Amino acid sequence: MKLFFTLVSMCLCIGTLHAQKAQKATVERLIEAIRNTPEEDFPILYPMLKITQEIPAEQGGMEKLRQVFAIIKTYIQDQGPILYTSQEAIELINSGQTKQRVSDILTSDRGVVFYIYLPYHDKLLVRFPIVVNSKNEIIAINIDYCKDNSICLQYL
Repeated sequence: MKLFFTLVSMCLCIGTLHAQKAQKATVERLIEAIRNTPEEDFPILYPMLKITQEIPAEQGGMEKLRQVFAIIKTYIQDQGPILYTSQEAIELINSGQTKQRVSDILTSDRGVVFYIYLPYHDKLLVRFPIVVNSKNEIIAINIDYCKDNSICLQYL
């Protein structure tokens, strides 16, 4: 019986790792697309995102997505960014390799949160976490203020 549970646990771990690899590949494709697309053409990248609602004009409208892409592009243009999950980002911070705080790292109950790490600057782009759901759809690409004035993920 013990062997059975061990095998089941191993299968679940392997399945989780495989799913996370696919989610990471989705983010890598977005990052490469941002890097290789001129800023004026960023709207052609919007279909890579699972947009379920228009961003209200008072919050910047759809122009806000273009601005987020432009900022990410500026940071990653000449570097080889590394993607870390929330847990990996926390481990990186705890190891002292970056000066960010663990409290800057957000998690999501809707998917896996990935952070872009810039090794040449020893910096995580904590303002631009990318959330990928179980269907490998990108459902968030930045943070914003919530109604209670705390920081939270801004879902698309």
